[in-house]
Parts: sequence; structure tokens; C-alpha cells
Amino acid sequence: MGIPHYLVVGGGLSGLVTSYLISLIRPPGSYRLTVLESNNRWGGWIQSFKNVDTGSIYEGGPHSARAQSATSGLLMRIVRSLDLENSLVWMRKGTDGGKQFLFINEQLLPMSAFTFSTLKPFTRSNCSLVIRRLFSRRPPFKTDWTVDEFLRSRFDSEFAEYFGSAMMRGIFAGDSRNLSARACLPSLVKSEETDLILSWDFCVRKSVDLQIVQLHQI
Repeated sequence: MGIPHYLVVGGGLSGLVTSYLISLIRPPGSYRLTVLESNNRWGGWIQSFKNVDTGSIYEGGPHSARAQSATSGLLMRIVRSLDLENSLVWMRKGTDGGKQFLFINEQLLPMSAFTFSTLKPFTRSNCSLVIRRLFSRRPPFKTDWTVDEFLRSRFDSEFAEYFGSAMMRGIFAGDSRNLSARACLPSLVKSEETDLILSWDFCVRKSVDLQIVQLHQI
């Protein structure tokens, strides 16, 4: 019987990580591995390039990863195994990289997750929205929703139109009206299924994210 032959379709980040993990769990010489990529370069959405004048490296694709996510533990283990820890750049609170904006009507508008102030383009503060939802009746549950439907029913139309739409375009390069909430927001959908109050769960997750970022500001 011949040795197993693994075929990975796609040489983007997912395909390369999968290939690397196979190499870790299989002894050398005990398998064959082929990675298929249709483009003339590896990396997929990762598009790093070096400025020949300054030596700086720029990223034209994704340039960050959340410290608190379903895959962050695996990501950090891979970083350590490749001895890339010194290459990590932690986002520090108060820096330009830590600021978030919405681009609406040809304007960059500052975005804050939780504030008692009403910031454009919203007509109410995010905190007032969350507090109101804490005491509102749970919307009827469906097997699946679009991301837009889910956020409109759990928060409001402004949240879905401005924040939800921007988030889905930034992460998935897709329309929130066509993307599945169960596929794109699995943790929030699971909160509904486990009888947690979605607004409260969202607050807790945001608080955990901020604490993790603060740990790396020492």
C-alpha cells in the first residue's frame, strides 16, 4: 500500500496553514503533499510588498487578527511554532491603528462601540440601544437569517445598516443582506440558542477583547 497523498486546493492563507499542520502531524517521508494554486503567487488575500526606498513592508490585504476569536489560539500556536512572535505588532489603545471609522457620504466618521454620546450617523447612543435591548422581548427565532435581518431584529436598523454592513464588507467583502448570520456570526447566533441575552453577550465579548488588548500595553 502506497503512502497517503494529500491534495490541498488553494495556496491562500488557509491552504498554506493546512499544509503546514499536515507537515507537523505526519513524520517526514510518510506522505505526499500537493498544493494547487491557480494564481502566479501564494498567499491569497495576503498581499505584502516591500518599499524599496524605505525597506518598510506594507500589506494590501488583511493586516490584523483579533486576539479574542474562535481561531486565535490556533493562530498563536502557529506563530510560536514558526518563531514569529517578535514580528507581531500589538495594537495599542490611543494609537492611530486603534481608531475605528465609518466611511459614509464621503466622510470618515469616528466609531465607538460603547458610549453614552450620540455620534453621527446614529440618532441614538450605542449604550442606550444595548440597555433598551436588555429589557426588550426576544425576537422570534429562525433556523437562519441573513446578517442584516439578524442585526435589525436584535439591535436596530441603524446598527445593521451602518455597523453591520461595514463589518461584513470589511471581513468577508460581501453584502450583509446576502450573507448567512449562522455562518458569519456563529457566536452571536449560538447565544440566542443557549438563551443568553444577545445584547449582554455582545457587551461581555467586547469587554474581554478590550482586556486582552490592555494586557499587551504593558
